[in-house]
Amino acid sequence: MVRLAVLGLLLSSIAVDAKIGVLGQSGGDIQHCSEVESWTKNFFFGSLLPARIPTFVRHFIANRIWSGSGNDTLEEYHAVGPDCNTRFRDLSEYQTEAIVDQIKKLTKRTDVQGFAGWKFNYGPGNPEGITVMDAFGRMQEEGVTEAFIYDQDDMAYDDITLAVTIAQAREYLANHPEWNVTINVFNGFTNQTGYFELLVNKLKKQIAFAYPGVPANDICIVFPAQGVPKSKELAPGSGVRRLRELTARLREALPGYNMTNVFNNKGGKGFKFPQNLQAWSDPCDKTKIPQMAKEYPCGHVLVAPILEWPQVDYNVYVFHANGTSSQAGYEKVFKDAGKAYKGMPSWDQTEEEWTGKPPQGKPTVGPELPAYIASLVKDVVAGKGSEYDLTVIRQGALADGTVLSI
Repeated sequence: MVRLAVLGLLLSSIAVDAKIGVLGQSGGDIQHCSEVESWTKNFFFGSLLPARIPTFVRHFIANRIWSGSGNDTLEEYHAVGPDCNTRFRDLSEYQTEAIVDQIKKLTKRTDVQGFAGWKFNYGPGNPEGITVMDAFGRMQEEGVTEAFIYDQDDMAYDDITLAVTIAQAREYLANHPEWNVTINVFNGFTNQTGYFELLVNKLKKQIAFAYPGVPANDICIVFPAQGVPKSKELAPGSGVRRLRELTARLREALPGYNMTNVFNNKGGKGFKFPQNLQAWSDPCDKTKIPQMAKEYPCGHVLVAPILEWPQVDYNVYVFHANGTSSQAGYEKVFKDAGKAYKGMPSWDQTEEEWTGKPPQGKPTVGPELPAYIASLVKDVVAGKGSEYDLTVIRQGALADGTVLSI
């Protein structure tokens, strides 16, 4: 009965007087050095450490991790710039603004508004009122009746990123029964209709931009991603597993290129206690990148973060460039081996303006992903939501006020 009720929501067009809100959300990132310690602890506590571990134990472990590796993390963020400003949150808002503009054009609606929230940007050193829960509060205050949420952490659905936001949405609605809203969450993009074609075309564009005229067999394509403990990767909700499957499809679609997944791990072999207690995703970039530089015959290397990241984060600015004193970056390693190297941006910036550093001012937002997301929203608005992989949450969809979702 619950599934039939929600299916009816997906097949119904949205009222013309609905107030549409688009929430771009993620775990967030750093825009000032004062945020690094709190954000890092929150990231481990709320994302990487299993939820089955008691809360006080997770806090203890997160604090131990910071005590053991905090100086290394600070060095990484200082490699971004003296103030550690990745401009991640600014770019998050710009990307959502671009989506809102596209939705207005496609739907001919004017009452569409963008919102932003970051799950782990709270605590000492962080600005007040910028979490996902705060964003729900602003959406309610603005009278949003139809909300759309997309993830800026991972192009693939993942239980340690997007599922946290879905849980927060349910919690917020349970605590605010007066908000009459339907929340539509895109369960990642890798399984959505039309996404694979979009990805293939974007990768072709980046290849042509970086190495025009270079044959495929002389180009190695590196797909970097955030690694996770292997125990998480084996779980049904693993985004890493989905990214590996996507790479296999890309190899079939674009034969001739050497395509390699690498993972920037925050734990595993070579890390300090307690981060070394579990094995993490293979291959780790610390070992795979030097191996590729030494053994792979290709003369040209393209690093494409578009496989995982909707947005450029600090990993791209630091590890895809020159790195730190403790870990040489991809660019340095490959160039030292005599290979041509090109690092590309994620979906939030354009190849033409990309410098490998946080942009100054307001950059041009990469147009492909906003246009795609807007097309999905347009279809849901028109009652075609059943064509997509969505979690739909509605306050009071049943007579007893049950929060429904599929």
